Amino acid sequence: LPVAPLWSILFFLMLITLGFDTVFANSGTIITILVDQFPKFLRSKHFYLTTGVCLLLYIFGLAYVTQAGIYWLNLVDYFCTGWIVIITALLELVGLSWIYGVNRFIKDIEMMIGGK
Repeated sequence: LPVAPLWSILFFLMLITLGFDTVFANSGTIITILVDQFPKFLRSKHFYLTTGVCLLLYIFGLAYVTQAGIYWLNLVDYFCTGWIVIITALLELVGLSWIYGVNRFIKDIEMMIGGK
């Protein structure tokens, strides 16, 4: 390719922004779940909650930058991906369909988006 260093820089910038986006989405999901679960206690302490979640995720990530980091990565990769994710998703679908009901779920989605 012409201007090869430019393409390599753009590729790694894309990887960095993808990593940042993943971290923002995951931490935002955790914070939203906690605030929705305990609104009276945590809504006024949103800054401290955000700081605590980011600090906790940072501490969890430190295991990956040690000399045993590749072993932790292989352990997590082996036990947290693959068939277990598919089985969990299928069990969630079955639970949603049988326990809550598909028609009620469709009505809830329509209510959230404002119609069909």
